[in-house]
Parts: sequence; C-alpha cells; structure tokens
Amino acid sequence: PLRSSVFKNMQEQGQTLGRAFFTFLSTLDEGVEGNLAWRFFASSRDQVSAVLSLLSYCEGSEAAILRPDERFGEGMAQLFQEEASTRGLTVTDAPSYPPKDHQAWGPVVSKLARANRNGKRFQALFLPDSWSKAAMLVPEYFFHRGDEEAYNLMIMGPSLWAASLAHKGTH
Repeated sequence: PLRSSVFKNMQEQGQTLGRAFFTFLSTLDEGVEGNLAWRFFASSRDQVSAVLSLLSYCEGSEAAILRPDERFGEGMAQLFQEEASTRGLTVTDAPSYPPKDHQAWGPVVSKLARANRNGKRFQALFLPDSWSKAAMLVPEYFFHRGDEEAYNLMIMGPSLWAASLAHKGTH
C-alpha cells in the first residue's frame, strides 16, 4: 500500500492476517511494523534516530543544528531536538539560514562557529539539507572556526546525502 488509509482499511477488513505487507508508508502503528508490515524507506524520525545513534560514539553529549529556513529543515530540526532530549543529549544551538540566499549563509555559519569556540561547545552538527548545500556550508564552518579542534566535529545529515552521493558516484 502507498496510502495509510488503504492499509488501515485492509487491517479493518482482516486482509492483513496471515500475510506480509511491504508498504511505502513513512510510519506504521506500534506492533504492526515487523509483524504485519515492513516499510521500504526510512521516515524522518528513522533518519534522526540513526544519526543520533552515531552521536553516542562522540565523547560529548552536545549537538547543534544548522538548518535551512524551510518546512523540511524546520521539521527535521524539531525531530532532532525531540529525539536528542529523550536520549539525554543537549542541542546547544539551532540557527537557520535562507536556503536560496547564499550571501546570507556566511554570517549565520560564522556566528555558530564562534559560539562553539567560545562556550557553547558541541561535538556534532546536524545539517538537514542536501549534500550539495552541506558541501558549501561545512567548509564555511571550518573557515570561521579557525582551529584544529573544529576537525573533530561529527557532521551528520539526512538520507538525502546518501541519495546525492550515490547519484554522483562519490563514496
């Protein structure tokens, strides 16, 4: 099923009993996933949970978010903050940048880099945007941070990065 209403209707009519369903739904009810149905792609919450699991390999428990000022970036940032909170992690900063105004990115990134150097320490940065934008923002962060410690930062992104890298053949 592609729509949750169709899958729900199938459940109500008993059509899911004794069968395995492979869906294209972003979420499934608790107890359904892995028992009656499986999803073919990761939801936003799945993506955030996966990158937060990686954060456990860092020596700290603080992260920051640098997000585009648009619905996707806002939603991913909110999920990241919620999931981080449930894991006892702290989001120290979460600035946004206008996705289409490249000239405005520098001051936002500079302020975030200076904050990390001058007190609001974080060991990881979540960038919920495309790989091509992240590839411009990350060097900007390193430039403004200006010290060796910047290179210890764990940089995390959504599954959009994997799709972008696979498309370009970059590994």
